Amino acid sequence: MSDVRNINGFENMGHIDNDVSTFTHGIGGNVAASTGKITSFQDGFEMSGGFFYIADYGIIFDYEKIDGVVEQIWQGPVHVHGTVGGTIKKGFTRFGSSMQINKRLTARVRNFWKSGKGKVVGDKEILEQRM
Repeated sequence: MSDVRNINGFENMGHIDNDVSTFTHGIGGNVAASTGKITSFQDGFEMSGGFFYIADYGIIFDYEKIDGVVEQIWQGPVHVHGTVGGTIKKGFTRFGSSMQINKRLTARVRNFWKSGKGKVVGDKEILEQRM
């Protein structure tokens, strides 16, 4: 599974994901830059422009009008989708994250199980490398 996170002005062109998962789960929200906490219009959050879209359906999640958190599920490997950036009031940002299972990662795991070639690194090995 890959977890894609973005913050501060992220945008990408319309695309179809190269995933094995049928659906992609996304969540995002307005954030106070100084605390990292979810914020709202009442706290002063303002944004102009900026949206997530699913082109095939003509769906737009207009960040300018979302007061808090939005969650969405779409078929990433099937439908063209993308994010257009906007301008956010100073002192605030937006957070976004999507989760899906990537084809390339799945192929590597499958190859490892078939051939035995590759390296499996567990939590213990990762901790030892960091010390």
